[in-house]
Amino acid sequence: ISVSGHGESFAVPNIATVNYSVEKTAKTVADAQNQVTMVMNDVLTTLKTQGIAEKDIQTTSYDVNPKYEYQDSICTSNGICPPSKEILTGYTVSDSVQVKIRAIDTAGNIIGILGQKNVTNLSGLTLSVEDDSAVKTEARNKAITQARQLADSIAKGLGVRLVRITSFTENGVSQPYYASENAMMS
Repeated sequence: ISVSGHGESFAVPNIATVNYSVEKTAKTVADAQNQVTMVMNDVLTTLKTQGIAEKDIQTTSYDVNPKYEYQDSICTSNGICPPSKEILTGYTVSDSVQVKIRAIDTAGNIIGILGQKNVTNLSGLTLSVEDDSAVKTEARNKAITQARQLADSIAKGLGVRLVRITSFTENGVSQPYYASENAMMS
């Protein structure tokens, strides 16, 4: 007898994660880096005063890219058009950070503060459960109970007796759904 069971479990999120970047363009790499560092230091100081631990602030990328302008060449009277010129005008430096907000009820306030600090890109608000092993265990136990009940019913109908489980496989959904009225409103 081969059966399968389905189990669901829900949890209220207790962690919010948000991503932001600080991006500046200047004539030199050093100037752009200094501008980014000044803004980033201000943002990090503010996050720490809001109760965000240093371990919950993580740089996800740091990029330095040249910035070019293209100048069209002037075509000659005989119709010869030389290629456009590429002129280096400066450099763009971008520092991207991910922040884990453990006091989830302060997430909206912290996002507002980040917006006031002139961060360049503010995105990726996600809600999650820090340790979802208990939720997964609960769902698994519900699925096992359902499968066992179905197997018992089939065995009874066939007039046979179940002796033992010979194999077990588990397929789970990797993206949990977190249910919370408050989280949905936020």
